[in-house]
Amino acid sequence: MSLILELAEATGLSGSDIERVIRTAPARYKVYPIKKRNGGFRIIAQPSRELKVIQHYILKEKLKDFPVHDCAMAYEKGRNIFENATSHTMARVLMKLDFKDFFPSIKVRDWERFLAASSLDAIPLNEIGLYSKLLFWGEKKVNSC
Repeated sequence: MSLILELAEATGLSGSDIERVIRTAPARYKVYPIKKRNGGFRIIAQPSRELKVIQHYILKEKLKDFPVHDCAMAYEKGRNIFENATSHTMARVLMKLDFKDFFPSIKVRDWERFLAASSLDAIPLNEIGLYSKLLFWGEKKVNSC
C-alpha cells in the first residue's frame, strides 16, 4: 500500500489532503524562540496539528523497528530522566552537554543515505522523498511532490 493511501486510512484525511500536507510539510511549522536558563535562546519548530498526527503515525508504525542505541533515553518508552540519572550515580565524572543546533544538524541527505543503506523494509526506496518532506523542517516555501 502506498504511503499516501496508508496515511489517509490511518488519519481520516483524504488522499488529496495528505498530498497537500506532504507538498507543504517543510513549511508547516510554527517557529518561535524560548529563553535558555543560562541566557540566549533556543528555536522551537512546532509542526502543525495535521503534520504532527502524520509524524506520530510514521514514528509508531514505520520507524518502530529501527535500531536505537542502548544509551538513548529520550523518546524511548519506559525510559526517563530518573533512569538516565541513575545510570550515572557511580561515575567519578559527569559531563553535561548541550549540542548547538542539534536537530537542524541532521540533514535530509544523511537521513536518505541511511535509509538507502538500511536493511529494514519499512520505507520503500521510491517513497523516501515523501518521508523526508514529512519529517524535516524546511524553509517557508511550498515544495512539489
